[in-house]
Amino acid sequence: MKLKGSLLKTAVLALVFALFLLPVGAVKGDVDQGAAVAATNAADGTAGDAVETAGKAASEQKKVISLTLEESIKMAVEKHPDIAVAKIEHEQARADLRKARRDAKDINDLRKMPGMPGLYSYDVYLAERVLPKTMEMLEVLSDKGLEFRTNLVKFQVENAYYGVLKAERELQNSIDSLSRAREQLRLAKVGLDVGVNAQVDVLGAEVLAASQELAVTFAKNALQQARMDFNNLIGLALDDEVKLTSSFSFAPVEFNLDEIKEMAKEKDITYIQLHESYKVQTEAFNLAKGYYTPNVYTYQEAERDYNMAKLKLQNADQELDLKIRKAYLNTEAAKERYKLMEKSVEQARESYRLTKLRHEVGMATLLDIERASGELDNAKTELLSAIYDYNLAAAMLQHGLFDLGGMSNGR
Repeated sequence: MKLKGSLLKTAVLALVFALFLLPVGAVKGDVDQGAAVAATNAADGTAGDAVETAGKAASEQKKVISLTLEESIKMAVEKHPDIAVAKIEHEQARADLRKARRDAKDINDLRKMPGMPGLYSYDVYLAERVLPKTMEMLEVLSDKGLEFRTNLVKFQVENAYYGVLKAERELQNSIDSLSRAREQLRLAKVGLDVGVNAQVDVLGAEVLAASQELAVTFAKNALQQARMDFNNLIGLALDDEVKLTSSFSFAPVEFNLDEIKEMAKEKDITYIQLHESYKVQTEAFNLAKGYYTPNVYTYQEAERDYNMAKLKLQNADQELDLKIRKAYLNTEAAKERYKLMEKSVEQARESYRLTKLRHEVGMATLLDIERASGELDNAKTELLSAIYDYNLAAAMLQHGLFDLGGMSNGR
């Protein structure tokens, strides 16, 4: 058996690359179905009519599935195909490690028997000493890969869950905007009747109302898509009606950077890979030093691999610290953005109220009301985005995911 340093590096890189190819899969969950109640036919009291009524009621009853965020995460994690595949890969890695250790023990036992000169070759020593170390590394990485995939699925569920709640709030905001636009149209028509407004004011108000109706249509479409994305992720039918019961609100979390870093050392795939690779290359170089002289290519190759692994490891702590600090700063920035937008909404709402009052006494135009209404819409939209961004930034830190800045669905 011949095992080269380059083969070890290729195996490691291939595994780490595979760990990050994480398609979003789907699992099937249980649903709560409402029971249909049949009304008694008062006209003739026949059992047949009662059964028919019950059948119609049952057919008209829609399935409504109530889910908290925690229940949604549990549904996805229990049967998600990516997690199931990761479990199989981990079991295979464990089996490979057991076999490598058994082979190493067999080699050592055979070497104690007389007349076995071939067991002292360099390739045999590689199989005895370096191969088990390599299999240990792959087993650790597959174990951490399973943990990573599980945390990623949890994050994806939170992402989709908050996406639905955000879309629901945006739809309500659009409906509120439409209501204000219709009120402005009513005021424009009243003003036209009494000679205060011109026809162009009415036309402008009509255009605004029509645009807000279109905005409501777009918001309904966005909500429907968000619900389908969520259902697909947790394994429900796309048209299942789901009621999400967890709140969509700003809930600040306090983080300790030192605690996060210690946790990250046990979860970050890149950090763990560098440490495990260093162990393998150290064992390979020690074997080469004991078997060859420095002028032999195999010795030089093992030394180069060892030096590269050592240099990469020396910078691992700082690189991990950098990723954590960036993720932490993103969370703090999202927190400050929420505070700012919360005040902006209050200010925009008060400005709109005062503008309406000024219009009633002839001190503001319909254009002023339209502008104030638009500013309120923008502020409310930004506030929802701030809540969404903060919740996801906090979730990334909690799950030990530091390189997923592009995971946001952009809603």
